Amino acid sequence: MAALNPQVWAVPQIAIANPPNATVQEANQYQQELVNLRLGLTNVAAFIGIQNIVHLPAMPVPILGPNSVQAVIDTQIQTLDLYCAALVNAQGMIVQIMNQAVQNPQQPARSTIKAPKPEFDGTPGEKARGFITACTTYRTLRPGDFQNDEVLIAWALACIDDDSKAASWKAHWLTLHMENISAGRAQPIALTDWDTFTREFLGKFVDPSETQRMQRHLVEMRQRTSCREHTQDFNRTALLAKMNGNAALPWLYRQSLKNDVQRELLRESYTSLEDLQAAAISTDDLLFSFKKQNPADRVITRRPDARPKPTEYRPPAQIATGSGTDPNAMELDRLSTEEYRKRRAAGLCFKCGKKGLARDCPRHNEVNRNMNSRPQQEPYSRARPGQMATIESVPEETENPGASLALIRTQKSDSPEKETPATFSTDFTKNVPDFLRG
Repeated sequence: MAALNPQVWAVPQIAIANPPNATVQEANQYQQELVNLRLGLTNVAAFIGIQNIVHLPAMPVPILGPNSVQAVIDTQIQTLDLYCAALVNAQGMIVQIMNQAVQNPQQPARSTIKAPKPEFDGTPGEKARGFITACTTYRTLRPGDFQNDEVLIAWALACIDDDSKAASWKAHWLTLHMENISAGRAQPIALTDWDTFTREFLGKFVDPSETQRMQRHLVEMRQRTSCREHTQDFNRTALLAKMNGNAALPWLYRQSLKNDVQRELLRESYTSLEDLQAAAISTDDLLFSFKKQNPADRVITRRPDARPKPTEYRPPAQIATGSGTDPNAMELDRLSTEEYRKRRAAGLCFKCGKKGLARDCPRHNEVNRNMNSRPQQEPYSRARPGQMATIESVPEETENPGASLALIRTQKSDSPEKETPATFSTDFTKNVPDFLRG
């Protein structure tokens, strides 16, 4: 506003003929020039913010037709002269206001809001994105501290920690900035435009595949906590995935909720994601309150306790035989726990209940004798089809027992008739020297 020169503005000097001799074309031209003047004054008033102070009347008469008589033309000229005078007064008011602004420029008032200074420790990812957001917010709260984007960028670089991983990147841009000032060169666009600097900064300290990773995470999200916390996490992930305003977000959000919340949301339809999230949070709070007031309706799933529970001693069970119980086993399973402890403390036999050990019990020894007199079980043999080779015998009266071996070929085990074994001897001592013989 201070660079404008209001003195160059003036009402155009319109040369027209005297009213008695004015033509329709001259009257319409005069009217069009007044319309253009009003449009220019309206734009100036809106630019300096005084459109509500200066009144600019609209054109009071229409354009004349080609067959207008001279009396109508004279009346039109008189009306346009009055309208021109009104525009001149409005223009004078605008010029006066602008002269005051030029002579007494007002400095923007410094903000009294105390905002914390943002800091960046060089950690890439979410902290880098948060640093840019903090710098933008700080400028919004204290606009008087920054004359232009170049000052904001220099201040943002100064906020980066000198001991961080971004120290070398910071030093590069600050050195370039100072060298350009000393040499009188123009600064690069990254140091004069905040949006360009933001893209340069995020390209350095944000993973380029973060958007795709956040999009996959958004699809796989499921509600694990309260719906309020889940909604905040969902919105943050959608922002990082650059999907704000995407038509698929309401469907993705609905699928990420718990089953009981989804079931309740089917009762109504929602036109926007904000309405859906508000209804989901309200429904989740109601369900939580209901379950809290009615604990019996909740289904609690507990893992089985793998730790063994302490139990009383139980004597080993008797091994069952073909004829019933084993007569040689002591009757521990017939004794109660109390009787077992009582006999053990008193040194009584578990078999007959008398004083002494079980090995000295006559009843126990009698059972053992009967068990020893039983016929022994036949050795286990297995018939298997095929051929076998066995050593039949070794002659006892030989100088070298290993000199004669008999190999017997037996018939197949599944053959009904036994074949006569074919034997042959091989003397392995024929080629042994005499001094090695016994």
